[in-house]
Amino acid sequence: MTAHMTLAQEKYHSKSHSLRVAAALGASAGAIVLRGTSTTLWSDCDQYVPFRQARYFYYLTGCDEPDCALLYDIESRRVILFIPPRDDHAAIWSGPTITPEQAYARYEIDNVLEMEDLDEVVAQWMDAHPRDTLFVHPCEQFTAERFACRVDSTSLLPAMDACRAIKTPQEIRLLQQANAVSAAAHTAVLRVISSLTNETEVEAAFLFACIATGAKHQAYGVIAASGANAATLHYGRNDEPLAGRQLLLLDAGAEYKLYASDVTRTFPISGHLSTEAGEIYGLVQAMQESCIARLRPGGAFVDLQVLAHAIAVEGLLKLGILRGERAAVLRAGVSLVFFPHGLGHHVGLDVHDVIAGVPLMGATSDSKRMEHARARDTGDVRDTTSSAMTDAGPHESVFSDSFLADDPDLVDHLRSMLVPPRASSLLKTRLAAGMVVTVEPGIYFSRVALRAAFADGRGRYIDGSVLGRYMGVGGVRIEDDIVITATGYDNITTAPKGEAALRIIREGGRCEEAV
Repeated sequence: MTAHMTLAQEKYHSKSHSLRVAAALGASAGAIVLRGTSTTLWSDCDQYVPFRQARYFYYLTGCDEPDCALLYDIESRRVILFIPPRDDHAAIWSGPTITPEQAYARYEIDNVLEMEDLDEVVAQWMDAHPRDTLFVHPCEQFTAERFACRVDSTSLLPAMDACRAIKTPQEIRLLQQANAVSAAAHTAVLRVISSLTNETEVEAAFLFACIATGAKHQAYGVIAASGANAATLHYGRNDEPLAGRQLLLLDAGAEYKLYASDVTRTFPISGHLSTEAGEIYGLVQAMQESCIARLRPGGAFVDLQVLAHAIAVEGLLKLGILRGERAAVLRAGVSLVFFPHGLGHHVGLDVHDVIAGVPLMGATSDSKRMEHARARDTGDVRDTTSSAMTDAGPHESVFSDSFLADDPDLVDHLRSMLVPPRASSLLKTRLAAGMVVTVEPGIYFSRVALRAAFADGRGRYIDGSVLGRYMGVGGVRIEDDIVITATGYDNITTAPKGEAALRIIREGGRCEEAV
């Protein structure tokens, strides 16, 4: 039996998740109530909105069925799953709903009741536990006024977010399988890219490979961006011809049993890199490899973002695209013109997964980030933000072989520039074993970003005569999913990249010619 078959048949360990959440709540008694996603029609027609299970509900049940709910008694550790009532008429059209027997066989539950009993059962539980708290999702509504003071709608999500950030061994296996499917699909695209003529065909080839492998859903919309389209970070039209384009940026990740993968590969459509494309690819590869090598528990992710920008600036100066003194270029925020997004994020049940309500890296406009950085340099920031910055800790281990090791003031400036004020707590965020994060540096030649840079003064650091040679590159991004381990990291993304990808493209092209 293959590992994939074993994982597909394995029960989801939802009860261990419930125990972790109760511990995070600090509760030895009480109950948790969560509803799954309801069957919903579009507002203007009789067609159903595609079903996507509520992730918080799934985390405590493993149930991927619509119109269900959960009651978990913390003290007794008993789980009640509420399922839709049997409806033979609806079954003629849509098939039968899940039965109690099926629910017991599939999920770690102790009792099965019908959804119409939920409100009554909750009321009975509240009456039977007059001193205990009912923990619910902030969107949950209970109409019984006598229970209002004992319903807590604020504590559950932060507790669940903290638990979801640290993956269990089973969750890591699910993420590995999602990545395995994505790797197969990326490889399938590489094999046929020389015969494709449009971005739409790239998307179709990727989706076909995923569905054929048993992964019917994507973790996010496929980005198949050729040429200048690769400079649009979340490009999604995927409808332009490939002719005359140097590179294709394919950002696509399958979902397996609700767990996401997030994988980006950039490669030459012809199988051969131009000089300029090769130089930019090599720079992004150096950014990614340097950052991944420094991943470890206890490390500050924001410092890897700082390192990536420093490597980008050094590389762009060497190519002649940028000019000036490197520290001045960095302080001016010129690197944000070419690398405007965060280095990575958590991955799990959501492709941009949760961590105590705060993303791994903040995102805001260049101007806002620069305004905050300048305020920090002049001391004009709130004490809480300034304190958070100093808590980022020592940077010698990350910057030991970088010029940044000798310039702690520049490091603090870059930390300020790369993290918006609303997310200053990120400067205290430390990686921990069990986290799964992406590392996805990129270099982009966006006409919109470049126009803004020349308008706001940062253009004085950009050599337009050299820049023109690189505009046809469009953009390069490389993205892998990384598990933080007790001693370092494990890269679970196996999709070919670099020379391995080029070999597959060339071999695929030769096969096409032979046919």
